Amino acid sequence: MYLSVLGGGRIAPVLRAGALTRPLFMPGGARRSGVALASPAVLAPPFGVARAQGGTSTAQADNGTALTSYAANTPRFDGTGSRLLVEPAATNLVLWSNDLSNPAWSKAARVTGTVSGSVVAPDGTFASVLTEDGTVSSTHFASQSVTVASGTTYTISAVVKAGTRNWGYVQFPAAAFTTLSRAYFNATTGAWGNVTGSIVAATPVNLGNGWWRFSCSLAATANVASVFGLGLAQADNTPTYDGLSLQMLSGGVQIEATSYRTSYIPTTTAALARADDSITASVASVFPNSKGTIIAGWTLQAVPTGVFPISVGLYTDAANYLAIYGNASGTALAFWLVSAGATTFSGAGLPNVVVGSEMKVAFSFDFSGAGGTHTAACAALAGGVSASASGSGLTFPALSTVGIGRYGGACVSPMSFGVVRFLPYALSAGDLLSIVKGP
Repeated sequence: MYLSVLGGGRIAPVLRAGALTRPLFMPGGARRSGVALASPAVLAPPFGVARAQGGTSTAQADNGTALTSYAANTPRFDGTGSRLLVEPAATNLVLWSNDLSNPAWSKAARVTGTVSGSVVAPDGTFASVLTEDGTVSSTHFASQSVTVASGTTYTISAVVKAGTRNWGYVQFPAAAFTTLSRAYFNATTGAWGNVTGSIVAATPVNLGNGWWRFSCSLAATANVASVFGLGLAQADNTPTYDGLSLQMLSGGVQIEATSYRTSYIPTTTAALARADDSITASVASVFPNSKGTIIAGWTLQAVPTGVFPISVGLYTDAANYLAIYGNASGTALAFWLVSAGATTFSGAGLPNVVVGSEMKVAFSFDFSGAGGTHTAACAALAGGVSASASGSGLTFPALSTVGIGRYGGACVSPMSFGVVRFLPYALSAGDLLSIVKGP
């Protein structure tokens, strides 16, 4: 028996290039091969997806040149490698996120907003066009008021494409963020320009066909409704100039109460929420003999302060679980067995987390015997460093659920998976280390 997250039937003997693609040679000479994630309508049983949402949510398409829309309770795949996307809950606070012609967007500052009717945005809708006036020396931006809470970090993201104007900016208002702060971007090159104040700018995402997604974050310092903006610039750090009737295309704006960007949520008349991606199965259905191995190629896209994102784990609740989890970049990965809130085993010496880069993790367990005889082992490869650990004579708590990117009922960080595999038997720490190190 060999279970994979996606696909059905037997696992193909040939692996694709990419993460964790080395054929696995298991004890006893039984050859096992991995499986690449594809994009079927549903995950293979026994795994299921639960994600409540208003409208649709998106993820970057498999070919990396578009945003694909997904209905509720379906798996999402991100990027050119068909990676399974798992994200925390998020809400786009902007109304009419891709219609700058709507009155929800104020265009009093020497700019007009229209809908193209011919240019298609990455999500398949028509793009908006932001056009500066042709005479007056002024700033040129569209804006919308959003109520913020002091001490909360907000992230604004703009999907844009250069038209006859290639410099633009996103703006955080002084009323909510102490000082007026702007982050300038070049919509032709996909590069940031001058970033003012304490704004933290994320790496721009290339959506192909000249489209880029620029995102940046800043912590609010007041409880107030305040105006965020998307503007045109004559050059880097030059927001005030005589308009020349030049244009930039917009494919969607998002403002969310997070310290990182999540996938774009299109809105119309109201802010829309997307619940977290819950991808789970029962332990009994995946590991009927109370023993097994989990192997994953896992990338953390961001790690908020004070949270501990899980790769793949077994859990009943937040006080009873077995999992490999991460922390901030540069902090060691951890493998913990927790029972009734107390850590009964931890695998020390694992490599440090590298946010934004794929890490290979694997762990095995056997709780088929009497308490006090259970075993666990783990291995990880991150940033070119590998390590393993193991424990025996353990007592496991009752574990009911296998969760991908979550434990205790929640996903706390955005992440993606290139491969997730399940084996119905336990392996030694040495075998696990050989798997994650690969050829």
